[in-house]
Amino acid sequence: MVAVELVGRARRMLAAAESVMVARLEDAEASVKARGERTSAWLGRAQGLPGWKAAETTRVAAALDSTFTRFAGALAAGEIDHSYCAALVRASNERIEDALVDLQDELLARVPGRRFGAWRRELSAVCALLDADGPEPVVERDDKVFLSETLDGLVDLRGTFSGSTAEEVRQLVEAHTDRLVRRARRDARLTPDLGVPSRGVLRARAVLELLRWGSSGGGGGGPETHINLDVEALPMPAEDTDTDTDTGTDSADTDTGTADTTDRADTDTGTATPTTRRPRPTRPRPTPTPWVPTRAPAVTLVRPVARFRTIPAERRPAKRSPAMVPLPETSPNRPG
Repeated sequence: MVAVELVGRARRMLAAAESVMVARLEDAEASVKARGERTSAWLGRAQGLPGWKAAETTRVAAALDSTFTRFAGALAAGEIDHSYCAALVRASNERIEDALVDLQDELLARVPGRRFGAWRRELSAVCALLDADGPEPVVERDDKVFLSETLDGLVDLRGTFSGSTAEEVRQLVEAHTDRLVRRARRDARLTPDLGVPSRGVLRARAVLELLRWGSSGGGGGGPETHINLDVEALPMPAEDTDTDTDTGTDSADTDTGTADTTDRADTDTGTATPTTRRPRPTRPRPTPTPWVPTRAPAVTLVRPVARFRTIPAERRPAKRSPAMVPLPETSPNRPG
């Protein structure tokens, strides 16, 4: 335990020494002259730090060197950690900076015996009392989405949204995730082997489906499905209304012996009379009407039954063999 405490104290001293050197580089703009880049960019590249971490280290170092000298001394003595200095610089602004410079000793006196979270809340309360104009107005930041691909083929998607856009994105994603959860539970009831994925997995699927739907040109409150039905109307078959087959006007007249004007020949007189066939009247073509399925008429199938009649033996005709046939008197085969 003692060794860990000593390592922590040494780390604080190293942080103080680094802060002093970074402040000197920032004042002299050495990185700009030598490398052509700002101090924060050079520090992040040289130490492999994230951009925000390198920028914060440079800004805290400059503030400790020029403004908060008492905190810089406490850091060099190993009394406080670098995180206390960073919290003080973040809470400061140009309206309360002078007041915080005068309160450095009081703020340092409240560090022992308190956790960092409790001390930071007290610092925020003090800053709120000192700032008569109130906190800084919240400025909506631009929405940003970061998309990167890792070496193993994975895709890292991170986004930051603010204001009404943040609430809209949250509602859209969560509403579609709820629909996928209900669908997964219904599928699991039908097929227990499927199981229900976690909500994180379903949220990723919801984002993917929303992106697919948006790229396909969807709009409105939800996905829409369009079905086109092409119905072709077929004309009904024309009914044959010609009933002149019963009048016999198209056939020969066999009763009066005279041929009609429509007959081909007079069968009674035996003389042929040339006739002219009347032109068939042109019927108007029926208007095509949509075909409506109707119920097929009932059809009764009748199976033919073979009927047989039994004749009594006494009524059956006797079968005569050739021996029973009488021969004529003059037959040579007649026995003598």
